[in-house]
Amino acid sequence: MHIKRLPNVMRVTSKFIASLLPLQKASKLSPVLFQLPPNLKCDLPLLTDFLAALPHHVRFAFEFRHDSWFRDDVFASLHEARVALCLAESEKLETPGVHTADFSYMHMRKQEYSAKVRKALKREVLNLAQKREVLVYFNTKKPRKAPCARKSCCKRSILDADEPV
Repeated sequence: MHIKRLPNVMRVTSKFIASLLPLQKASKLSPVLFQLPPNLKCDLPLLTDFLAALPHHVRFAFEFRHDSWFRDDVFASLHEARVALCLAESEKLETPGVHTADFSYMHMRKQEYSAKVRKALKREVLNLAQKREVLVYFNTKKPRKAPCARKSCCKRSILDADEPV
């Protein structure tokens, strides 16, 4: 979606979703994330048209990277379409904690996570998991600084159950 954006992409999107059918049949398909570029400002009619064309047999999440998207009418459109608002954070932007689907999709993008932040994140994920499925994805631009690659986290998950909440 970075290059194509939202207009006139349903043909390529449909083709992409069709290519995921083997994963879906094998029960290996996680939600599909649409990540919009940071310079794409809110266009609600464009979003609602796109959401209306998505198939219902696949779960989707949207990551908005411009704060103009963080509005109640956008959240309502996602909720109506059963599409998750990706709860993303980075050094520059943090998505509001609004849940629009029966699952939560979290995208953690910061370079470092202190023990205190990891503990708070674990608490948040465990609380959410009591209500819905929670998918948490970490990515950083510098793999050696990724939370699970640092020496203090080595050989355990960032949300390791042995670490007290």
